[in-house]
Amino acid sequence: MTRGSLALACILFILLSIPFIDAAGIYEDEAFFAAPIHDPGTAFHRVRIFQRDYPLMLLTYLGALKTWLYAGIFALLPPTVWSLRLPVVLLGAASVFLFFRVTESLAGRRAAIAGAFLLATDPVYLLTNVYDWGPVAIQHVCLTGAVLALARFAQTESRRSLAIAFALIGLGLWDKALFLWNLAGLAAALLMVYPGDVRYRLNSRNARIAVIAFLLGALPLVLYNIRRGGATARANLSLTTSEYGQKFEHLKITANGSSLFGFLVHEEWETHARPAETRLGRAGAAVRNLAGEQRFSWFPYAFVLALALTPVWWRTASRRVLTASWIFLAAAWLLMASTRDAGGSAHHVILLWPVPVFFVATALAASTERMPRAIPIAIVVLLCVQNLLVLNQYHLQLERNGASTNWSRAIFTLADALAGSEDRIYSVDWGIVNPVRLLHDGRLDLRLTPDATRNDELTDRERDELRRLFSDPKALFVHHHNPADEVFTGAGARLDRLAAVEGKVRAVERVIADPNGRPIFDVFRFRSP
Repeated sequence: MTRGSLALACILFILLSIPFIDAAGIYEDEAFFAAPIHDPGTAFHRVRIFQRDYPLMLLTYLGALKTWLYAGIFALLPPTVWSLRLPVVLLGAASVFLFFRVTESLAGRRAAIAGAFLLATDPVYLLTNVYDWGPVAIQHVCLTGAVLALARFAQTESRRSLAIAFALIGLGLWDKALFLWNLAGLAAALLMVYPGDVRYRLNSRNARIAVIAFLLGALPLVLYNIRRGGATARANLSLTTSEYGQKFEHLKITANGSSLFGFLVHEEWETHARPAETRLGRAGAAVRNLAGEQRFSWFPYAFVLALALTPVWWRTASRRVLTASWIFLAAAWLLMASTRDAGGSAHHVILLWPVPVFFVATALAASTERMPRAIPIAIVVLLCVQNLLVLNQYHLQLERNGASTNWSRAIFTLADALAGSEDRIYSVDWGIVNPVRLLHDGRLDLRLTPDATRNDELTDRERDELRRLFSDPKALFVHHHNPADEVFTGAGARLDRLAAVEGKVRAVERVIADPNGRPIFDVFRFRSP
């Protein structure tokens, strides 16, 4: 039964993810990792070996681990939305697998089965894995893998498990330095709940193994910070107490599954809706009509129930792991909430997962040990069904209402329209370059318009540069059709004013719409009137 339940949970995660793979366009941050595959010079920090550049860091806090992984994938498969997203779906299924094993090891089979199905159907966990703009997929694998290896080290004193754990911690930090939030939570939980175990195993040999494994996993991050004088901490470690309220709201809407409505998908009440066309969409519409609009999961209620059951599970063998998970969450979220300008979005908050799911599943399993099996099964089934209804709402809105502008499927139409172009293609706004570059495997000459187009005051050199740009017959521009969709606010109007000074006007060659008929992109040149 254990193996069957584990396999079913992993398969369920994959099957639920597949309909979302091509339901939305490619987001700029989702494709950000791929730029150094085509041009290593775009990496924030790189190392040169035998006359060739290898990327180490994409930003001060973001490593090139995903870039290296996908360099191998794209060498075998052409870059498409499927080769982009299916690998991270499989990583998500791997994190469900590892989570099952962790929970089984620490809290028993009942908690593991409940937790695996709750995690596999969690709306925000699933969607942030599929679209992985955080990125989060590798982070989840590193966290669950490290905890599983540490648990096995504690149970067997296997130094191989110790090395694996700290290598994964190092990889997690290189992948994204915000892994420090979870590392702080893990350290707090171990030191406060298992101080005797930590002291017993903290001998010189184990310490050497842990340090060496960690340094190997985090080596690119370490090298970067040695060369740049600790740039990761200097650029990102800024604390504040002024953002707690806002970030607690984001914690709530991530936990209840609603945080991606309006961000990923257009809302039901917006214009340009269309009927569901696929069988799955029509079935989802029937479910939505029967069950009503379901935007919220019941997980927050389950979490409150798990807390309320503290007097019950406190007397069980699961008391220590439940206390440790609560300390982990408190410490990790407190550091997240205290980090200035980070931790206030779904792709940040979801990095705490799957620990909240572990807490709920383990508390329910421990509190219902002496109850009929039907009671905890019914609770978990109801939670999972509600999760599925929320996922259905997301998918139905993607099909009927379409993805939001920054996730629009119009990016695919734009990429097709630019296929084979020998022009120098300038994106006037954020959100266009990396997705199109990825879909064309770096073959197009894509770039952002010069920084001068975003300034009000220009130097003579900048004016000369723009004069050449506006007179270049090979210069093709792409911009959002609607000014309200601009990320660089006012970029289009400012570019038009600068062109007018040089006697040029915009000549639109094509308007790119999404499948719902909304105009999303303008493709144009500048001409003399």
